[in-house]
Amino acid sequence: MNVCARPPRWPSLLLVAALGGCPSTPVTDAGTDAPSAPDVPSDPDAPAASDAPLLTDAAPPTDTGSAATLTFVIVAGDIPEVSATNEVPGINLDGRPGLAATERCDDAFDWISPITGSSNVDNQYAANLAPLVGSAVGTTAGASLAEAYALGVGLVGIVVEGVDSTDFDLEVLVRLHSVALPLGATLALDGSGRVAPDQTFSILADLGTRPGAITSGRLVGGGSSMTLPLFGGEQTIDEPRFSATLSEAGLERGELGGSIAIASLVAEFGRLGTPVDEATVRSVAQPDLDPDPAGANCAGISLGMSFEAVPAVLEPR
Repeated sequence: MNVCARPPRWPSLLLVAALGGCPSTPVTDAGTDAPSAPDVPSDPDAPAASDAPLLTDAAPPTDTGSAATLTFVIVAGDIPEVSATNEVPGINLDGRPGLAATERCDDAFDWISPITGSSNVDNQYAANLAPLVGSAVGTTAGASLAEAYALGVGLVGIVVEGVDSTDFDLEVLVRLHSVALPLGATLALDGSGRVAPDQTFSILADLGTRPGAITSGRLVGGGSSMTLPLFGGEQTIDEPRFSATLSEAGLERGELGGSIAIASLVAEFGRLGTPVDEATVRSVAQPDLDPDPAGANCAGISLGMSFEAVPAVLEPR
C-alpha cells in the first residue's frame, strides 16, 4: 500500500516519517510521475483561456457611487484534496512556476486552480498535510472549517474601501480583521447552515491592510496574517493573499493562500497529540515558501483554500 498516494489513506504522521517521507512530486492515477507543468501564462494568476468567460462575461459595470466601502465576513471555506487532474484552490504565492530546473527550495510542484485555471497554485498543505491530519482526527479540513464558522469561531472580516466600480477599479484598499459576534448576540444561520448575511460583528484585531484591485469583477487583496480554525485549533497564516468575484451581494469563487511557518505546524501537531519535529514535517511536505537568501532552505509551507463571504456590518469593539 502506498501511504503517500492520493486520495490519502495515511495511518499516521509517524508512520510516514518512518517510511522515509513522501515524495514532493505528485503522481497520476496510473502511479507514474505527473507530466511537466503547463506553460505559464504571462500573468501567473491569470485565468486559462477556457475559463475567461467566467470572469469577463459579466453584467455592465456597477457604479457604487463615490468611493464606496463594502464589508464582508468569510462564512465558508474548503481545503479539498488535490484532484486526479492536479487541481486544488489557492494562489501563486511565490510568483514562480513549479518544476523549474533550479535548486531553489521553492521549486515545488505547482497545482492548477479549478476556479481561475491558473497553473501556478502553491498549496503543499492541501496536497500533503491536511489529508494526513484529517485521517488522524477523523474529519477533513473543510468540515472542520464549516463547523467552526457555524459556531462563529475564527471569523474574518474583509473591508474593501474606495470602490468606484465592482467591475473595474485599480485602486482600492483591502483591510482584514478578526471579528466575532457582539457580547450577548446570537449567530443567525441560513438554510444551508452557514452564517447568514447582514449581521453585525465586532472587530477584535486588525490583520493587515494592503492595496487591492478589481479587474473584470475579480477582487485581489491581502493582509499581514490571519488564523484559520482548523481541526479544533488555530493555524496562523502569514501574508495571506486572495482573489474573489466581487459584488455588493458578497464574495464568490474565492481563493486564498498564505504561508504556514514550520514551527507553527510542529506546535499544531503537538496539540493534536502527534508530537513531531521539523525534520519529520519536512519529510512529509516540501517547504516551498520563505527561502533563505541563497534560496536553498524554505521556512514556510504553502496553504490554499476556496472561500465565500457575505455582506456584514463590522464595528469597533
